[in-house]
Amino acid sequence: MIAALKMRVSVLTIRVASGVAATALMAIVIQLALLERAPPVRCPGGLLINAGRCCGNGQSFAGGRCEGRASACGTGQDFVETEGGSGCLFANAPVAFAGGRLPQGVADWQLSASPAALEVAPFSLDSGEVSV
Repeated sequence: MIAALKMRVSVLTIRVASGVAATALMAIVIQLALLERAPPVRCPGGLLINAGRCCGNGQSFAGGRCEGRASACGTGQDFVETEGGSGCLFANAPVAFAGGRLPQGVADWQLSASPAALEVAPFSLDSGEVSV
């Protein structure tokens, strides 16, 4: 009888411990997910946190974007005035690449090896991200 009781207690203990561990793990995952959604802790120089976004000084966040006249812009941004309003724009400049020779073999973006080495012409890319 005592052996059966010990067996029953140990199975019950394992089940309870598993339930507590699963609950703690879910709480940790939820907390980490909430931290990921948090607004920025700080903004680059010249920008201020406004409704969880970094806007130019003097702007407000409305309709999914920073609106209003900015009195200052962030580092790497230019102040621009147009008929539709004014704001801060990223000072985008192309970055030139010299080109060169791509050796024969499989690169990480290819499904199969290229049959011969390829010559890549000089090209340039914008220095900023593209967002739509």
